[in-house]
Amino acid sequence: MSLQEEINATVRTALLYERPDDIVAGVKSAVARELNALSPDAHLVFTTYYNHTYMPDMILEWREGKTRRDRPVFIRNSVALTITGEDLTELAAGDPIVLSLSDSSGTAEELDEIRSQAASAPSVLVTDVSTVAQIAEPAIVIRPEELANGVRARSPLLELVQANLLRGGRGLLDQTSAHRLTLDSQLAEEDGRLNALALERFDETAGALFTNEALLRLRRASSVLHLGLGSQDAVSADLPGMDYWELPQGVLSEAELRILLPFLLGRSDVTRDPSFWTYIGSMMDLEMLETLWTDLAGVDLGLLVIPNLRTWTAKRALLVVNGDYDKETQTSPDNFWQLKSRLLCANLGPWRVFLSRDARRLPGKPDGIASSWTDLASPVTGYILDSVDLRGLARRILVSAEQSGDVKGDVAAITATLDDEFQVTNVSVRETGSDSGVAVAVDLLEMTATARREVNLGTLARMAFELVGHRRPMDPSSLLGDFNSV
Repeated sequence: MSLQEEINATVRTALLYERPDDIVAGVKSAVARELNALSPDAHLVFTTYYNHTYMPDMILEWREGKTRRDRPVFIRNSVALTITGEDLTELAAGDPIVLSLSDSSGTAEELDEIRSQAASAPSVLVTDVSTVAQIAEPAIVIRPEELANGVRARSPLLELVQANLLRGGRGLLDQTSAHRLTLDSQLAEEDGRLNALALERFDETAGALFTNEALLRLRRASSVLHLGLGSQDAVSADLPGMDYWELPQGVLSEAELRILLPFLLGRSDVTRDPSFWTYIGSMMDLEMLETLWTDLAGVDLGLLVIPNLRTWTAKRALLVVNGDYDKETQTSPDNFWQLKSRLLCANLGPWRVFLSRDARRLPGKPDGIASSWTDLASPVTGYILDSVDLRGLARRILVSAEQSGDVKGDVAAITATLDDEFQVTNVSVRETGSDSGVAVAVDLLEMTATARREVNLGTLARMAFELVGHRRPMDPSSLLGDFNSV
């Protein structure tokens, strides 16, 4: 039984109950189940009302970052009986969803009248439970050549329609328009890619059924999919003269990220063009990536992370032993970026570096030991040295600059003059490039590198590998790309 048939049967059963309270409870439960199927990240709040003229039956709530969005839902027995007088005009201020228990059916003239009434309140979505169930069916594409072996390909564009319908649907969505919307979103796919002409048809269909904000999200996501699965040699070939930064900007929602990133990163034919991944990175940050740790478990994130090492920021890096490293053969899985324990980490030989914008999420591990200055002096050469605590057998000397400056020369003079074996537990360094104004405290005992304020991921990752892990030096270039060239 399809979801559409199941929901219709549940509603019919609820309407046959004798007690009014049982009818209301049964109908609301059926509707709630359907809405959750379409938008599982939404939180549903039931009210004490049912079929009230101006008080909603339930309220849909979403969290988008730190912002809470909501939309009231009004249940009606029939759309045709509801779209009369000033009902929609009065409700329009709340951007409601008017959901009929019976199909949005009727003569062409009746449907045109309903559509006209709905158009007068452009932020209202008028639909019915059967149509919503039709949209909420699993987003899959069945191609003729796949029927024999039962392979079903995901349709990310249809998934994006599902994710945005309750948030930003508008106008009259009946079964005819729902069929056209789902069909256009699936026809836009061609041999696993997205067809530009079909995308235009989809855009036209969606334009009549989504608010401007939701339509912008769909257009942005379709641009991402189209470019990501475009020509490997020239991603912009299908969009002559189009620059990435002329494409729709903004912040990708968690729902969009959960659809787009696993789909693109799971494709072997996705573009390797760094500009494309920088474009995606401009619409998200490290914290948003961390929310996808279950969706991207075990996925190599290098395509996405490396081009955004200069723009994504963090405050602390923690170096730990890579549990996948084989000490006997001194081999490990390929060096790669991944999400592990809800944090972004980079695997490099015997080392694993975790990164976070919240230093409290990476408490230091007292696994490290002090280092001799002789061993640390060479890797520190590539950085501006703000301060170092030299601990000798006979004396202890804190070397620092009153103003921002490099004290490596002072340390060299001290160690050359004094006959002592100096040990070091922590140093304060700065990057010589774009983050030269931000001090990073490197603690060799806790195996951490902590910035005074957030710096880019590349800076922290490189300091962790080169300074904290200096006893077992590894070349991080495979994880940092051309970051070292800046």
